[in-house]
Amino acid sequence: MYFWAHPAKRFGSRLAALMTLCALLLLPLSAAAAGAERMARETRQQNPDSVDERLKRGNALYDKDDFKGAEAEYRVALRLKPDSSEAHRRLGNALHAQRDLKGAKAEYREAIRLKPDEPYAHHNLGNVLREENDLGGAEAEYREALRLKPDYANGHASLAFLLEDKGDLKGAETEIREAIRLNPKDYYFHFVLGIILEARGDTKGAEAEYREALRLKPDDWQTHSNLGALLLDNHDLKGAEAEYRETVRLKPSDPGSHSNLGNALREQENFKAAEAEYREAFRLDPKFAMAHNNLGILLKIQGDRKGAEAEFREALRLDPNYAKAHYNLGVLLAAGGDLKGAEAELREAARLLPADPDMHYKLGSVLYLEGDSKDAIVELREAVRLAPNKADMHLLLGLVLEGEGDSAGAKDEYHRVLALDPGNAKARAHLDKLEGKQ
Repeated sequence: MYFWAHPAKRFGSRLAALMTLCALLLLPLSAAAAGAERMARETRQQNPDSVDERLKRGNALYDKDDFKGAEAEYRVALRLKPDSSEAHRRLGNALHAQRDLKGAKAEYREAIRLKPDEPYAHHNLGNVLREENDLGGAEAEYREALRLKPDYANGHASLAFLLEDKGDLKGAETEIREAIRLNPKDYYFHFVLGIILEARGDTKGAEAEYREALRLKPDDWQTHSNLGALLLDNHDLKGAEAEYRETVRLKPSDPGSHSNLGNALREQENFKAAEAEYREAFRLDPKFAMAHNNLGILLKIQGDRKGAEAEFREALRLDPNYAKAHYNLGVLLAAGGDLKGAEAELREAARLLPADPDMHYKLGSVLYLEGDSKDAIVELREAVRLAPNKADMHLLLGLVLEGEGDSAGAKDEYHRVLALDPGNAKARAHLDKLEGKQ
């Protein structure tokens, strides 16, 4: 019986990290501007309240994460020179860092009005629009930034993430590879490519990119975490454990890292150590639903059905939209004979994760056991549509169709089972019976 062990989300935290890396980028001085900067320093010494001096002070505060102080300096700069596109853009960065999206958007738009060919303002406006879920507007701004500055590596990376959000993984890969071509030593670009390749099913390529990211930045806990999850998915349990232990060492305060380490230990049947990691995750964050779900799986494996049910229900109390906790609770209830309770949980799981074939397959199985073959067929057809290469799903659909008198449909499903699993004795026996070979 399959239960969902839920790792800490691999693809969520990197979005915020990319915003920090790209959206709030401070424009560095180029070598060509060094002479102008020396002249500006001399001017500032004569006039400490110049626009350049205020921008410099704001940038220094920004680099120290004093965003409020940086905001104050940029506002003084704008009082001195209201038509400074750079000051408006910098103020937008400071406001964005404080989560004032409306204010940041207004400043970026003003920067663009004053200087339409400013690529960084277009890029940063794109990031705000993306956070507001205006993906079309964000894409337009990213593409304008890249039209103005084709060699803008961070712009290509931001566009890659946006395309991934839209489901265009091929386009996302193209953009992030261009970012890497422009700046091959940026660990984060390799990390992003690893995420995209993993989403495309290229696990070997993803692993190579994560390892390259770690070569460039060995102490990045998020990359260790993603590599650990990839290795766990590929059943390299020792490798996954090693990566998660490194994640915990680098980020001991992160509950997800402890929960993920617990998963790797649980898969190796080191149950006592796994439970200790889950409980450390609770201690760090009492509202961390994921660790309750994972502890529920551990207790189920150990035969503690009552304890498992309590943990799944606690996960759902903390996060009512936690689809995989609904699924796990549904599977547990079905195994205990509570089919109505199982059906309710599995329907909610399928509603929350409609693109997951397992949700529909297990719901179809429960409906079949309840005698509701009509609805079971609907769910099982959706399961095989989403996962056409799963022999067990085709087999159950064939059995239900045969029971309903649809011999032609059943035979089609049994043929599909045998194409995927030629040695499947049950499918062969039922097919032979329907074809009169017995």
